[in-house]
Amino acid sequence: MGIASSKAEATYEDAKGGRIALEITDVGTLSGVTAMAFAWVNVEIDKEGDSGYERTTTVGGRKAYERYDKATRSGELDVIVAGRFIVGAKATGVDMKVFKEAVTKLDLEKLEALKSQGLPPAAPVPVPPPAK
Repeated sequence: MGIASSKAEATYEDAKGGRIALEITDVGTLSGVTAMAFAWVNVEIDKEGDSGYERTTTVGGRKAYERYDKATRSGELDVIVAGRFIVGAKATGVDMKVFKEAVTKLDLEKLEALKSQGLPPAAPVPVPPPAK
């Protein structure tokens, strides 16, 4: 059906019980539905309370959505790269600063450079005949 996507995952743990799970999803030929699947892409969210927060932000100039619960020291961060890749991170037992730092250390520029790799060539745009 011409639909292609893939995912890479890694989990990191420390000796204190902290855990960060990173996931890179390539939506490939489904890149047009990325915005529909992630409603936060087109809105601004900024909610904060005593227990934590959720907000849209940017990571390396790319649209991102982060959530963090202070009591459980757990959170999630999703970053859209090149409208095709979704870099997601989930953490438990770590401070948000450490959690965000793990994502910012990823080479998102290198990932962005892959945006046209593995996709079918774009269909040529028909040129109308000259007017008579």
